Amino acid sequence: MLFISLPLQDGDLFGGAYIRPSCAPSALYVLPKIGAAAPLWLIQKSGAELTPAVVDDLFRATFNDDADAALRLIPHYGFDVFTTPWS
Repeated sequence: MLFISLPLQDGDLFGGAYIRPSCAPSALYVLPKIGAAAPLWLIQKSGAELTPAVVDDLFRATFNDDADAALRLIPHYGFDVFTTPWS
């Protein structure tokens, strides 16, 4: 599941994305880094950049049942259940 919400709030982008693979114990929340030279998304829990390698691991864990990819993703999962990272 992928849900993206990037509304404007006071003239600035506000929000992020929620990524929940079917095989995952919880979700990844990613936030855009505004003002970066290139588009940049940061994973809320780990602070890591959402790189092509992380996206590849998401696909491998979901569609190939790749245990190594699933293990690499564990540090990125999770959030405070009472708030979203952009509230």
